[in-house]
Amino acid sequence: MHHTPRPQRVHVVQLQRRHDAAALRAQPHRQVLHRPSGVDTMAVDPGQLVDVQLEAYNARDMDAFLATYATDAEVRDHATGTLAKGHSEMRALYSNVLADERLHATVARRIVMGNTVVDHEQRRLTLQGQAGTDEAIAIYEVVDNKIGRLTLVRGFKKIRDLPREA
Repeated sequence: MHHTPRPQRVHVVQLQRRHDAAALRAQPHRQVLHRPSGVDTMAVDPGQLVDVQLEAYNARDMDAFLATYATDAEVRDHATGTLAKGHSEMRALYSNVLADERLHATVARRIVMGNTVVDHEQRRLTLQGQAGTDEAIAIYEVVDNKIGRLTLVRGFKKIRDLPREA
């Protein structure tokens, strides 16, 4: 059995992300949930849905971000439990996050199995008023073409050491 090398798959995913980002910039007035031509409108690929969610997150577009989630979606921290349930609680949870002008998330690695997408995500953001980074494992469960549950396994946060001015 022949397997496609992983670097080639990552390259294809990166190209798709660039295409999605270009589409967002070209049509900022449209809802982010778009499907390429030829895609069955009754079934959304879970990986593509999470990509659209990530693009909305990076664009800091709350409405487009929430549009990828079920209205009763749950956001959980693996260690502490439920952080938000439903769009109104998610809006409150993410309002400060999406207001951060440094915010940008990338996917270092991805596993897709059925309706579950597991991403190792890395972010640039503001920590204690300074440029910083953090990482998490994000487990997305897609139900009825929407993200129904997001479970976060949070990693390390780091404030970047910036060079001192003389």
